[in-house]
Amino acid sequence: DKKGKGKKKGHEKKEHRFEAKRHGIEKAIEALLKARHDGNGEASNSALEAVIEKLKAMLQEDGTVETNDDAEDAVAETIETGIEEGTASEDEVEVLVTIQVTKKQVEQAQTNVETALENNPKADKLYGLLRKVYKEKGDTKDIKIYVNGKKPVFDVKPYNKEGRNMVPVRAISEALGAKVGWDQATQTVIIIKDGVKIELPLGSNEIKVNGVAKTIDSSAEITSNRTMVPVRFISEFLGQQVDWDAATNMVVVK
Repeated sequence: DKKGKGKKKGHEKKEHRFEAKRHGIEKAIEALLKARHDGNGEASNSALEAVIEKLKAMLQEDGTVETNDDAEDAVAETIETGIEEGTASEDEVEVLVTIQVTKKQVEQAQTNVETALENNPKADKLYGLLRKVYKEKGDTKDIKIYVNGKKPVFDVKPYNKEGRNMVPVRAISEALGAKVGWDQATQTVIIIKDGVKIELPLGSNEIKVNGVAKTIDSSAEITSNRTMVPVRFISEFLGQQVDWDAATNMVVVK
């Protein structure tokens, strides 16, 4: 009917205006980020803040928004949409996090960075932003583990044992795409991935990798009915890079 068609047309116009507005904001962000880098090619915090202030001014000058708050919300919405679609750049995510941290929206900032990481799990800048968010939250004591951009769910919290971060073997193995088994007779954990077989006897620092004896300085152990293993050794034996940030207690496996 005419009423229904009118509603549909009005909705289409609204969608068109939103897309035009989003496109304009994306172009403004892109243009300003090009001028962000200093003479050494490095992007400073002050340069980023200047980009954001200029961006807000541009959006108000061209009538896209009326106030600073409206400008921040419009930029955040645009970049969040890009994150969800997997099209947002690392620089754009940094703009978003800077805005949200300034506005004390740290939980939302963390969610956005973690979503961006799922699409770009090797992006060092995104992990740096995640560390920044954890510092802003004051969450620096608990151990956080990220494997290929995702945060595995552990039913026993990771803990530090003599400088080694211990994690549940099944959860970390599955996060790494490996299969895990258990030899009851020898009390040995068996992890297999891409032709690599790791055998970790409980309580022993002597392990085997494809039948070759190796020594690790923190053995597998039982905690709260779960077998716990050192995340660094397991990940590296399976061909992964492991980074550790002591300031936030964050482990990154990629």
